[in-house]
Amino acid sequence: MQFCSNCKQNSFAPRLNLDLSSIREKLRSDSGPTSVQPGEFTSILQNAQRDLDDYDKEIHRLESRRMVLIAQQERTREIMNQVQCLLAPIRKLPDEILGCVFDECCEVNRFSSIGVDSPAGPVERLRTKPALVLSSVCSRWRRIGLSLPQIWA
Repeated sequence: MQFCSNCKQNSFAPRLNLDLSSIREKLRSDSGPTSVQPGEFTSILQNAQRDLDDYDKEIHRLESRRMVLIAQQERTREIMNQVQCLLAPIRKLPDEILGCVFDECCEVNRFSSIGVDSPAGPVERLRTKPALVLSSVCSRWRRIGLSLPQIWA
C-alpha cells in the first residue's frame, strides 16, 4: 500500500508493470510460448486482475469522496446565499418605512372582490392577496403586517 501525497489516503501501487509493446511483439511472432512462459503469463493475468479489482475499489473510494465534497460545496453555497440575504438592503429599513411600503402595496387588497366567477379557487385567490403574501415572508414582516389593521380591510 502507498499513501497519496496530497490527502494521505491509502492508495495502491499497480502490480503490473509491463511494456505493452513486448506483449504485442510476442503476439506477432510465429512461435508459441515456451514451457516456462505459461506460468509467467498466468502470473501476469492474476496480477492484472488484482490491479483491476484495486482500480475498482479506488474509483469507488474517489467517487464517494467526490459525493462528500459536492455535498459540502452545496452546503457552503447555501450558507453564502443565506448570509447574503442577511446583508440585503431591505433588512436595514426601519419598521415604520416598511409599514408604509406595506400600506402602499395593500392599498387595493380586494378581499371583498373574491367572487365565484374567478377561474382560481377561493384558497388560491386568498393566497395571492398582498397582505397575506407580505405577512408570509418572515417573522418581522408578519409582525409589521399584523400591526397594520388598514392593510387587512
